[in-house]
Amino acid sequence: MFNGPFTMRTLLMLCALSLAAPSLPVTAADLGASAPVTAPVQSLATRTASRLILLTLTRVRFDILPANAVMAGLKRRISGWSDPDVLVADAAMIDRDLLAEGCYFLTSIAYTIRAGGAVFPPGENEADAAANTLADLAALRDQLMAGIVTGDDLSPVFRRAESLWTLTGGMAPDTGNPFDRYESLLAAILGTEKPATWL
Repeated sequence: MFNGPFTMRTLLMLCALSLAAPSLPVTAADLGASAPVTAPVQSLATRTASRLILLTLTRVRFDILPANAVMAGLKRRISGWSDPDVLVADAAMIDRDLLAEGCYFLTSIAYTIRAGGAVFPPGENEADAAANTLADLAALRDQLMAGIVTGDDLSPVFRRAESLWTLTGGMAPDTGNPFDRYESLLAAILGTEKPATWL
């Protein structure tokens, strides 16, 4: 988990600087006005569960967490959310960690490309593929930053990041995508672990 002494605003600025020149400003008001719409804003508990799953699967992608520990970890984390104070505090922490680790995910792909280590599909012009992928990563960065502030669904950002990770790593598209579990995990959490106080 990200444990640095940074505020959300600082993380937004660091994320903006982590890739090519940002197309979105980093103030909360401007982010809200410019945000791409990916899904209706969810209830705090449902949105936090969604983001916790994305954070957990990102850690699986980087081998920080074993895949077989995902559900147990999710259950432990949400067990106290029937207390509104616990939920609000945990939501803020999860948002901070998801922004930090999501930016790291995107930046690591960009670094691989800029360092010349990306493996693009045969037949593609490498320079064009690299430029297009970097532009895609910058757009995902903007969407991540905006969604953290506005409450939009961030699963499309992480799914696309995973596809770019696979593409630039020269892996087959069906090679162990941890984010394929997102819907089933969310359904399980909302269906069987959802406290009665979640409205």
